[in-house]
Order: sequence, then C-alpha cells, then structure tokens
Amino acid sequence: MTLVDAMASLTDPALARLAPAELFDELLDRSVTALAADSAAFVLRDGDSFVVRAEAGVGAVPVDAELLHRVTSHGEPVIAGDATGGGSFAGCPVLVDGEMRGLVFARAARKHHFSADDVRLLRRVADRLAGGVERASYDEAERAAQDALAESEHRVRTLVEAAPLGIVEFDAQARIERWNRAAATLLDWPRWLVGVAPRAQLPKDALGAVNAAIGGNKTDGVRVTIERPGTRAVELSLSAAPVTDRNGDVDGALLLLDDVTERELLEQHIRQAQRLEAMARLAGGVAH
Repeated sequence: MTLVDAMASLTDPALARLAPAELFDELLDRSVTALAADSAAFVLRDGDSFVVRAEAGVGAVPVDAELLHRVTSHGEPVIAGDATGGGSFAGCPVLVDGEMRGLVFARAARKHHFSADDVRLLRRVADRLAGGVERASYDEAERAAQDALAESEHRVRTLVEAAPLGIVEFDAQARIERWNRAAATLLDWPRWLVGVAPRAQLPKDALGAVNAAIGGNKTDGVRVTIERPGTRAVELSLSAAPVTDRNGDVDGALLLLDDVTERELLEQHIRQAQRLEAMARLAGGVAH
C-alpha cells in the first residue's frame, strides 16, 4: 500500500459515522494494513495504568514497558526495537485537549520495520482515536445526564402521585393532560381512562380558576362542593397557578385540590357552639 493510499484509508470520512467502539476496531484493522504491521493495539489510560481498548492483527501486542515509558514521558511518537530483539515497535500518544488519554502501538516481526512515514500514519491514527475518545466521553456524559433526568422525572412523578393533594395538569387550551391518584379519588375519576379527560366532571369554579391561571393569574382558596350520589358531599379548596415553559411563557395550568370536608365540619361545629354560647349568654343576661 502506498503512503497516499494508507493516508486515505486512515482519513476516510466514513469512519466518522461509526460508534466509538466500532471506530477503534476499524482503525486498528486499517492501521495493521497501512503500516504493514503484524499487530496493533489501542490502550486507554486509567489513572496510572493502561487498559487495552482494541486490538488487531496476528496475536496481541505485548506492550513493552520501556516503550510505554518513553511515549508517556515525552508525549511524542517513538520507534524502538522489540524487547526480545526480534522485531520493531512503534508507539504514539493519544492526546485529547493536550492530555494523554491513551496510546496506540504497532508491532512488526522484522527489525527496523517502521519509518518516518509510518510515524506520520500513526499520528493520524492517534488523532482519529482521540476523536473517538472524545465522542465516547461525550456519549457517556450524555447518557449519565439522561439517566439523571429520567431519575429526576421518576422521583417527581412518584412525589406527585403520592401527594395528599389532588393535582390536575392542563395544557394551554385548558385541556386536561394528567392527574394524580388523590385527584382521581376526590373527583371520582377512573384511573384507567386514557386519552379522555373528564373535564365535564370539574366544578365550574375550578374551570374558571384554570382559565385564569392560563391567563397568567393565580387563584387561591376557592371553596367548591362535589356532590356524590349515595354519599355525603365533599368540600374542596381549589388553587390554580400558571405553568410556564423555559422561556417564561404560560403553556398550561396546575390545579390543586385540598379536601377540607372534615375541616368544614369542624368549623361548622365551632360556629354552632359559638352561636349556642352567645344565645346562652344572652338568655342569662335577660334573666338578670
């Protein structure tokens, strides 16, 4: 293979479309051919040690400790004789933003096999490997971010579902999008209903609060009564607030439902007791 053909093989734009793992393997295969080597290896740096990431050719590359030290110490490509005296090694650091992230090696069974042109080719291989390392790091960070986001969304959904308050979410057209278990219980909505929003079962005041929220206004403490056939009515306290997108534009509303039935009964009992107490005082005053 001529130098031009070898360089074209190693700079093939199609390589950029490969996933990092595929890129590493393909580059190593092409390196063996381009350098007329017997084998090649790409090792990644992991602290003070190195881990083989990809290999190609006949047999594994025995990473020579002296060669490894020379490459890592100088940060430049190195050509050296095989430690056993029977062949040649060529090594080049893989640099990412000036930091050595790994090394690429090639080995040939013949002495004095590698030339200055081979070093140029090995540099190009190292550059392409560095790009793959960057992509792999980016992909890993992106996956970690996606996992963190998914975990965060799961926790939010769990908290919303477990909340004692009824929560109903609306879009910008005041269409119901989702609701939690407490809302389903308070409003007597079926949890299995998918794609259909039982908006007609919402109190009129609740819809008014939602529309106000979509208009950018917050509503707190609106009292409504939910009538249920065969059982006592449920007293609810409603609050509604706008939901905004990342640009601060209102794109929906959140309706909160608080069951205040027991509180309302207690307040009624207190008011009744106060009225009786006032009547008793009045009667006592008239008697005197």
